[in-house]
Amino acid sequence: MSFGSVAATFPPAAQVYESALDAVATLPVRGLLTTGGNDLQLPEVPANVHVERWVDEADVLTHAFAAVGHGGAGTTLSALAAGCPLLVVPLFGDQPTNAVRVAAAGAGVVASFDGIRGGLELILENDRYREASRRISEEMRALPAIDGFLASVIDQPG
Repeated sequence: MSFGSVAATFPPAAQVYESALDAVATLPVRGLLTTGGNDLQLPEVPANVHVERWVDEADVLTHAFAAVGHGGAGTTLSALAAGCPLLVVPLFGDQPTNAVRVAAAGAGVVASFDGIRGGLELILENDRYREASRRISEEMRALPAIDGFLASVIDQPG
C-alpha cells in the first residue's frame, strides 16, 4: 500500500492511511504500507501489516498479490510493469483518470476510502485482474527501451 509522498501532507487525503489499515486488518494477507518518506502518526497498525517510510517498489511488486495506491503515475506504472493488479483510491490530480484507465484495462479496481476492503476482496477472489495486469506487463516489456527510442529521435535530422 502506497499513497505517494504528497498525500500525507494533505489532511483529507491522509485519512486514506487509516482506511487502508482498517481494510486489511482482518484479511488473510500480509500487508506492507509505505508512508512516502513521511513520518506519520498512524493509528494502531494491525499485526499483519508492516510499515516502512520508503521501499523500492520494483523490488516488492513482483512478489505482491495486489498493490493499493492512489493512482499516481509512479506506483501505477510500477505495478503494471510487475504484472501486479491494482486497487486504486484516487485522491487528486490525474489519479481519477489513471484509476479509470486501470479499471477499463481490467487490471484493477477503483475504490473510495470506505471501499478498500471490498476492492481487495474482489482482486483476491478473481484471477482476471492478475491476468490482465500480466498481459499489460508483457506488452510493456515488448516495447523498445526508452534509451534506444530517444537515441533514434535525437539522431533524426531536422
